[in-house]
Amino acid sequence: MTTKKTDPTQNHHRFIDEAGDMTFFSGKRGNRVSSIGDNGVSRCFMIGFVCVRQDLGEARDAITSFSSSVNQDEFFQSFPSVAKRSQSAWRGYYPHACKDPAELRYEFLKLMNTLDFKAQIVVGRKIPSIYRTKHHKLDREFYADLMSHLLKYMDEIDPLILNVAERGSSTSNLNLQHAVDIAKE
Repeated sequence: MTTKKTDPTQNHHRFIDEAGDMTFFSGKRGNRVSSIGDNGVSRCFMIGFVCVRQDLGEARDAITSFSSSVNQDEFFQSFPSVAKRSQSAWRGYYPHACKDPAELRYEFLKLMNTLDFKAQIVVGRKIPSIYRTKHHKLDREFYADLMSHLLKYMDEIDPLILNVAERGSSTSNLNLQHAVDIAKE
């Protein structure tokens, strides 16, 4: 029997990303009106993490192989959003749920079914009255509040390594530290 050696810190990694947008109001500062549900503005904002429980290199290789096969697939290349990413000199095709056709999302979900991971998602409903009172009309406060709910169950992980997809100024180290402080409370 052969045992596979794994990186002991591997289980400490959490890959975090969000879905939706944080837009609450539109218009000039003095004349701001709620835009939730208008012109494609989402009613919720979500932050989630994935913890890959198998060898990170193997999981990354499986996703890279999937992406390469999409780069070569005529059917998927017929979708402009896929072709545009495939032709990018920077990195080629990469999965992006809101830009991918349903058929491609289905194929990616089949791949995900072969990987050993767990996921957790926090969904924040965008309620203007709570945004005004609890979050002081600040996107970073709303973001930190949601992130704190995601992080509060990870305190037993030491060291906790967060791999966060960049989201403008809301993912600054100061805001992430604020979220960690809120989670500890």
